[in-house]
This record gives sequence, structure tokens and C-alpha cells, in this order.
Amino acid sequence: MFFQMRMALNDLGRALGLWHVWTYMAWQDVISRYRRSILGPLWVAGGMIATSLAISVSWGAISGQSLHDFLPFAVGGILVWIHFIAPLVVEAPDLFVTSQGAIRNNAFPFMFYVLRFTMRSLFIFAHNLVVFVALTFFVGNPQLPNWQIIPGVIVLTLVVLALTPVIAMASARYRDLRFMLPFLAQILFFITPVWWHPNTLVGPKSAIVLYNPLYYLLEIMRTPLLGQPVPNFTWLVALSILAGSLLLWFVSFSAARRRIAFWI
Repeated sequence: MFFQMRMALNDLGRALGLWHVWTYMAWQDVISRYRRSILGPLWVAGGMIATSLAISVSWGAISGQSLHDFLPFAVGGILVWIHFIAPLVVEAPDLFVTSQGAIRNNAFPFMFYVLRFTMRSLFIFAHNLVVFVALTFFVGNPQLPNWQIIPGVIVLTLVVLALTPVIAMASARYRDLRFMLPFLAQILFFITPVWWHPNTLVGPKSAIVLYNPLYYLLEIMRTPLLGQPVPNFTWLVALSILAGSLLLWFVSFSAARRRIAFWI
């Protein structure tokens, strides 16, 4: 087992050493996806804008909140959700399976594909962060991010890096997860306060928020995006989730890394 753990760390170290390769390939993934389209990557921003406006106008009217106040909150939540949390349950299950050709014909470490996947999300997030700021100016409620956005991005990125290979390995071994997890993402989107305020739930119903780990991961980035500091308890829970995710990665990746090529 000690040898397997050492090989897992060696896999990660080799992948990090190839940072210039997976960074370039992640950037090419973003560009090639929209090659020969008129708007290019603006299609991603357009989808986020359309979703945010639809939710803000409809739910804001239902809950009696103005677009001026509600839209930055909703856009901030959707921005974090679609670029960090949703890929974990929608795209990560297919990561190793769709990369089977490259895995069988190249000597890249397995974490190389995880780093490429995560960097691609970061590129698109940075692009849409500009859209978030522009939308807040558009509704007359400009938001300048709090400095805690930096540790928030770091913590959430590390959580994604740790959980992506775990989910990808499990989905390669048990193929039904590739179909089940995207359905789970839809349920999680509605029960997580992405576009509705957590204080709308009182009494026993508040457990949906208090015991939802995705809420704390969401808040360490949305709260700074709205120019506010993150509560200490939220940081404590988020860092605990990060520690658990890293431990889960280390144990599962050490045990199953050699079997990935056979599962795909």
C-alpha cells in the first residue's frame, strides 16, 4: 500500500511538471469548441446571462425582490455553480472514459487529464467573471469582489481537483454513474441556494441548507463576489470539506490508479 501511495503522489508530481502542456491544451479546448462560430466563447456568457435574467425576473417577482438587488446574488451563484460544482457531477464522470484513446496511446499521468479539465473550467470562469461585473453595472448595483475571492477560488479549485478523479474512476468502474450523476445535478441545483436566499427556509426546513456541503463551497466564492467577507464558520466547513476531499483522493487514487486503464 505504501508503494501505491508513493506512485499516486508521483503521478501528481509528474502531472504538475507538465503544467505548460495541460494549460495550453485547456486553452485550445475552449477555443476549438467554438471555432467557426460567430460569437465564439460568448455563447457561454450568453447562456449564463439568459439563465440568470430568467431566474432573476421570475423568482424576483415571486419573492418580491427587485432586479437591482436579486440579480447580482443569482448571477454570482449561477457563475460558481456552472463552472465549479456542476462539472463535478455532469462532466467529471466521463473524464477518463472519453480520454481512453489518449490514455492508451500516451504516457501522460492520469492527473494530467484532471488538471486539464480543471484549468478549462477556470478559463471559462475568468471569462464569465467579466460578464458578472458587467451585469451588476447594468442593473445599477456594481459589485467589486472582496479580497477573499482569491482563497475562495483556491479552495474550491482544490476540491474540484480532488473529487474529479474520484468521480471519474468510480464512473469508469460503474458505468451507470455516468447517467445517474447528471440527474443528481438537477436535484442538487434546486435544493442548493444557488438562486434563492437560504434565509427563506426557517425551522426544520433550514436543515436543507445547514447540512448541504455544496452551500458552503458556493458561499466561499459568491459572498466575496458580492463584496462581502465570508463568515468564519463557512470557512471552517469549507476547509473541512477540502481536507476530506484530499484524503478521499489520496486513498482512492492510490488504491485504484493502476486499474483505470482496464476500466476504460
